[in-house]
Amino acid sequence: MSKESLRRDRAIVERYLEQPVRLPRGVERAAREALGGRVRLYALVDLDDRMNLVERWLVLGDERVAVVADRAVERVFERDAVQAVRAEPGLSATLLHVLGTTGAPPLAEVRYTHRQRRAVENIRFVLEQDAEGATVQTGDPDVEYARAVAGPVREAQALVAGNRRAVLWRLLDYLRPYQRRMVQGFVAATVITLVSLVPPWLAGFLIDEVVRPVQDGTIPLAEGAAVAWLAVGAMAGVYLVRQAAALVRLRLMSVVGEYVARDLRKAVYEHLQRMGMGYFSRKKTGGLITRVTSDTDRLWEFLAFGVVDVSLSGVMLLGLSTVLLSLDWRLGLVMVVPVPLFCWVIFRHGHRMERLFLRTWRKWSGMTDVLGDTLPGIKVVKAFSQEAYETGR
Repeated sequence: MSKESLRRDRAIVERYLEQPVRLPRGVERAAREALGGRVRLYALVDLDDRMNLVERWLVLGDERVAVVADRAVERVFERDAVQAVRAEPGLSATLLHVLGTTGAPPLAEVRYTHRQRRAVENIRFVLEQDAEGATVQTGDPDVEYARAVAGPVREAQALVAGNRRAVLWRLLDYLRPYQRRMVQGFVAATVITLVSLVPPWLAGFLIDEVVRPVQDGTIPLAEGAAVAWLAVGAMAGVYLVRQAAALVRLRLMSVVGEYVARDLRKAVYEHLQRMGMGYFSRKKTGGLITRVTSDTDRLWEFLAFGVVDVSLSGVMLLGLSTVLLSLDWRLGLVMVVPVPLFCWVIFRHGHRMERLFLRTWRKWSGMTDVLGDTLPGIKVVKAFSQEAYETGR
């Protein structure tokens, strides 16, 4: 792996996973002392016995294996003593047993989340080969760790890398059969945006042309009150028009959204029917159900509402800025100048929300996996009294 590839993988780990991009120096020093030599491989085993997130490391050396946490070595054992390695996968974590002599307590037991699976499996593979008497050559430990942790994210990005615009246009193509409703909904949204610009202008008009002249005595109080009531009536009319347009938009876009969801689910289901048996042997039922149900729901929400909302948000921002500057350019500048900063903060916050959403999506997919596997086999669960085990999953 080139230095550029390592840099990209570390950037992925730092941006999306929020965990160390390499073995911390203090942990590395403690591990070297415990191993009596160099570090061959390492992985973050990030859960304790109570399923709390921690920073604990499983480190493989030339002759020993160590578990290190907070620069303190918790456990160390010889590689030659390992007879077998067993993994117990769960809904959101996996428990790894490193076994020695038959009947003896495990040499080590560590828990880790699914994001650490590939890095831990690298160490597991080496230990299993040791137990079989085979020798495995390992590469640079920092490179292997970064590649293993960033791999799932990199593979997901590769599906649309360099082709994001094509994917967007492909999604927008699902709106083509419903162009008339989309145009009507867009017009209703435009009306909402335009009438929303009227109240600020009316408020400025009342202050500059009615309230101040009445206070200065240049306009009679009765005439000012009449104009003020007309302005209040205009605001009420604007509110009614806005609510009517919002009702029309919501009805049209909801109908379009249901049609788009139907088309998306049909397309996904038809695509699944064309996949080979090898694909289904690698995928779990619950994950496929999530693709057809919740994933398509999020897509149609974006297509039916997001496209219109995003395009009109720019119009709203431009229109409000114009109205504010026309009323009072000094006050308008005070309101408009911070907008780019707010947009940047929203952009940065969006990246964090993206990471949290990916975690939530994985949890939801895992839960659906468990349900998809358990409910069809509920008779087996009942027959062998495995209710407690399934609840623990």
